[in-house]
Amino acid sequence: MKSMVKVPSHIEPKKTNRWLGRFPVKLGIQEWWQSETSRPSVSFDGEKVIYHPITFKLRDAIGPSSAQCINRLMIGMTNHLSDFEQSNMIRGEFKEERENGFDYELELLDPTGHVIESWLVVGCKLVSIDYGKLSMDNDEMCEITMALQPKYFIQQY
Repeated sequence: MKSMVKVPSHIEPKKTNRWLGRFPVKLGIQEWWQSETSRPSVSFDGEKVIYHPITFKLRDAIGPSSAQCINRLMIGMTNHLSDFEQSNMIRGEFKEERENGFDYELELLDPTGHVIESWLVVGCKLVSIDYGKLSMDNDEMCEITMALQPKYFIQQY
């Protein structure tokens, strides 16, 4: 644990383990699947703002299956497996998200669970998905890593 000597005792610092990520219900991504993320980041090219991808680590649950949900999102937002009828049905369901992306909300919480910081990440599109490696040498939980590219974001408070 890092020392908090420099933080005055009457100040409560924000903690990296107090947050919730909220995806649209339609995507089926459960809040409790999320184990790691980052707040939005940018860089600048002169006066131009460059929005960086946001990376997520998700716990891969058996039921409902995290991997199936993320695979469905991938099919819905890309031309992956376009020769299969089921894939075309899924793409039809995700037409708006494929064209405009989807919005994601990130909330930081205080010790009592009240929202103290809120980000609206707008127009997210898939950049990458890594379904993770497997090993017979450990008993760790499977994880899925996913990166989303936002159009922009707004810090609401």
